[in-house]
Amino acid sequence: MKEIKRLLATKELVDSASQILDVRSPFEWDDTGVIAGCKKVSLYNDDGLMNENFVSEVDDLGFNKDEPLYVICHSGVRSQAAAQILARVGFKEPVSLDGGVAKLGVDGYEFSKE
Repeated sequence: MKEIKRLLATKELVDSASQILDVRSPFEWDDTGVIAGCKKVSLYNDDGLMNENFVSEVDDLGFNKDEPLYVICHSGVRSQAAAQILARVGFKEPVSLDGGVAKLGVDGYEFSKE
């Protein structure tokens, strides 16, 4: 896991904006907003069950499997689970961002309401 605040402060994440995956729910995206440029696929359905189409929906987004894929959720729990799933299906370096959007919000990060 990598700390998101440190990554956002570096060129590493800015240059990788197209390689950020937010796995929270649509309600959370609407409520909080998202990191500008990130792509979104919910890990869980509204009923709390795993999104059966998670892997295929992520594949449809066209991420480069050979580059780091930064995965974020609210606190880091779902992103860790998602990163493990993505590693099993061929992503070379899925990275769960520790602290998630909760940490970013506390640190004053301005989310995009795209």
